[in-house]
Amino acid sequence: MKLKILITTALAAALFQRGGLLLAGWNGGFSLAEPASIYGTDDREDAADSDAKMQALSTSVVALFLESSLSSSTASGAYAIVGARTLGDSRNMAPGQRFTGQVRASYCSGALVGDDLVFTAAHCLKESGIGQFDCAKDKLVFGFAVTQKGGSAPMKFPKTDVYGCKKIVAWKLDEETKSDYAVIRLDGKAARRTPLAINRKSDLKTGDGLFVIGYPDGLPLKIAKNGKVRSMPEGQPYFFTDLDTFHGNSGSPVFNARTFRIEGILVRGDRDYVRTSSGTMTAVYPQEGGAGEEATKISEIKDLLPVTKFEKYLDYEEQQPARPSNTVKPVPAIYIPGSNAPTIQPAIYYPDPVPTRVDTTAI
Repeated sequence: MKLKILITTALAAALFQRGGLLLAGWNGGFSLAEPASIYGTDDREDAADSDAKMQALSTSVVALFLESSLSSSTASGAYAIVGARTLGDSRNMAPGQRFTGQVRASYCSGALVGDDLVFTAAHCLKESGIGQFDCAKDKLVFGFAVTQKGGSAPMKFPKTDVYGCKKIVAWKLDEETKSDYAVIRLDGKAARRTPLAINRKSDLKTGDGLFVIGYPDGLPLKIAKNGKVRSMPEGQPYFFTDLDTFHGNSGSPVFNARTFRIEGILVRGDRDYVRTSSGTMTAVYPQEGGAGEEATKISEIKDLLPVTKFEKYLDYEEQQPARPSNTVKPVPAIYIPGSNAPTIQPAIYYPDPVPTRVDTTAI
């Protein structure tokens, strides 16, 4: 059955309130690489420049911050970014490159998939021997995003947007199978954030449209659309995409563009940058070129995650009969007497009313 998604104003309101070095060279052992980059056109955009649905989803995507990148205020409990440099300065970017004036601050990405559950990439965590994020002291931060056109991302966060890692619920980094995922329990329920929906079916296929939300190279949150599934190696726990992702996007949720469900966790990719005489430039590949980006299938952790309210809503919509988008209702012609003969006002047509809100308490 074709799924018709209506992310309405009320649902979007309810939703409002890849980092680290990725792994390459799996044959013969792990190695470090600066992964992922641009395929075809650079599709990254700030939350403020995206549509309401994307903005709503992005509020439940979290940035992983190392302790050294944040300072806290004893009095207010607020946190502030410290020691961050702009992309342009820290990477010596060449003129004309994008987002050079924005700061690089976060380490990896993750997604809220339960009231107090977040997934990310296993290689982001210190337990892997490669990542640096330490559950005992580092933080997970919501709201590191540009939410006003022409604005900038916040450099300070209220304590309600900053969480500690209470426990690592699951962690797997397997050289042989390339499984790469972790599930973290926060030290409290995420306030004003709606846990996202995952796809529990095994129906993803080559060519399906995708988008990703995360923190490329530690920059404020970016949404990258217009991607697709390149291939799905048979029997493997990962798939290939052509999404525009970077070092820092590790752990980002990869969404199905049709269903808005999470299909995977971004974990590996191509090289980010190239050095030129005029400075560092973003590596750009043809849309079908390069090695592609890899995502761990969400099926690897689906049994660890609760069915969220948002997932129930999508399930509900999927079960509804198809509703033609251009259905109209005729209004009988109105006859108006004239001086000589009746005149006819053409019938007036109007579309079926579309619900303007969703009562999420009922689902």
